[in-house]
Amino acid sequence: MNYTNYTNNTNYTNLLEELKNECKLRGFSSATQKTYSYCIRTYLRFVEQRGLNLDVVSVRSYLLWVAVSVNTARLYHAALSFFFEFVLKTPFSFVEVPMKKRLHQLPKVLSKEQMRTLIASFENVKHRLIVKLLYSSGLRLQELVNLKREDSTVVDGLVSVRCGKGGKDRISIGKRCGERSPCVLFDNFFYFTFRF
Repeated sequence: MNYTNYTNNTNYTNLLEELKNECKLRGFSSATQKTYSYCIRTYLRFVEQRGLNLDVVSVRSYLLWVAVSVNTARLYHAALSFFFEFVLKTPFSFVEVPMKKRLHQLPKVLSKEQMRTLIASFENVKHRLIVKLLYSSGLRLQELVNLKREDSTVVDGLVSVRCGKGGKDRISIGKRCGERSPCVLFDNFFYFTFRF
């Protein structure tokens, strides 16, 4: 099917539905599906407003027009590449549409003293525990939200992450943060708060 001369909103809706189905078939997370749909929806609006065809020229024009950070531009490129390859069945190469170079910057981090001050500023024990676990074990926020008592091994100071980013399981080491290990605090918190 030739999609290069699409100008009708109904057809764009069909394309977005096809995109959604292709993402589901490949097991993309719901966040990736939403992001790709948003990127492609804005691209299709751009194409329609300017009377362009769905081709490499419009992709280059769109990526030059959109004012976003380098990482977001790379994400838009990935979404467009996926859309053209698996929905339109007309893939483009990195030579035709180059991807912006990734910035290599060191992350901004708090010093140990700043972190201690931050942790001490929380009066609520639960909030202090959340910050200690995030800081000491390197858990992502959603991983902490999904954490269960049985995922914490108090003796070894290990935290098992089930279905983390990308649906992967991993083990994180809960380091000591102050007077006691956050794993011990986590275990105690669950024992006293949620025991039946």
